[in-house]
Amino acid sequence: MNIAKTMSLPGWLSLNEGLLLYELAKISPRKGEVIEIGSFQGKSTIFIAEALKEQKRKPMFSIDPHIGQTHVGKKEFSPTFSAFKKNV
Repeated sequence: MNIAKTMSLPGWLSLNEGLLLYELAKISPRKGEVIEIGSFQGKSTIFIAEALKEQKRKPMFSIDPHIGQTHVGKKEFSPTFSAFKKNV
């Protein structure tokens, strides 16, 4: 994983939060799926998916309406699905 590239993506996830998600995904139980709710443009998804990939685990599922609205600072973006796909 290219941490600098991942951290350059838009979003509110800090480096420490991303690294925590990565470590938690690495130690999570190996059975069952991993589901992320709220992915915006994929920054957190990349941290989680990289840990799962290293553990040779099943792919994860990421759920987001990708309509460009956020609950942070009432800022609106263009729909984010194409950016999400490009980033992950």
